[in-house]
Amino acid sequence: MITNIPNRLNKSALISVSFEIRFEAAEVYSDLIALNLANTLIQQGGGTLLNLPVMQLPPTMRSNDVNFRYAPLFGVKKDNLIVQVGPRVLVITVEEYPGWKAFYSAIKAALDNTGKIRQKTERLGLRTINFFENDDIENNLTTVIQNGVSLEKSSCNFSIIYKDGDCQARFSFANKSIMAKKGESEKRGSYIDIDSFMEGSPKDMDAALESLHNLSKKVFFESLKQDFIDSLEPNYDVT
Repeated sequence: MITNIPNRLNKSALISVSFEIRFEAAEVYSDLIALNLANTLIQQGGGTLLNLPVMQLPPTMRSNDVNFRYAPLFGVKKDNLIVQVGPRVLVITVEEYPGWKAFYSAIKAALDNTGKIRQKTERLGLRTINFFENDDIENNLTTVIQNGVSLEKSSCNFSIIYKDGDCQARFSFANKSIMAKKGESEKRGSYIDIDSFMEGSPKDMDAALESLHNLSKKVFFESLKQDFIDSLEPNYDVT
């Protein structure tokens, strides 16, 4: 078990960080809820309105099919931040991670601006994806993780659930993966995908967000060997 978790990595491998909140709306399910959410975000912070592909499906299909129940309908893009909204979901994503303090502020602003439409929280989620170019990430994972389950080294894919109080985290990795960004050539390597989540309505939203963030970091660093962490140039400064 790692005792000293870095504050940040100078050689960060993060390619995507996203926050999701699923909720019951204060109004009857409709596209208008999502549009109002998007317009509210633009009025408060600016940005460009995006119509997402799922909008092309009939409303009855989207409202009745469980696969689309939490699908975002509209997006708001501003600089490095993309906020996607649906009648029962709000997703905030960044590719170039600005650090937890700045991302936390963006989450709080979006939650504050949409609070009147959200009636009851059903799920909170924080997802981080790290991509390691030309690396076989299996060789850098700890042989035994915190709960004593050994990783199966013959497999190139693996996932496990961590539990910490009301929070859970799904840890997954895969080798021989391909990452493709718009305007860039394909890259081959390995990824670590950590989806930390909490079911139900938290009593304290700020505390819940911090718990998800802390669990994500804990799972990430406890899954890696120390020499590999050192190669990523960890910074332990608290400032």
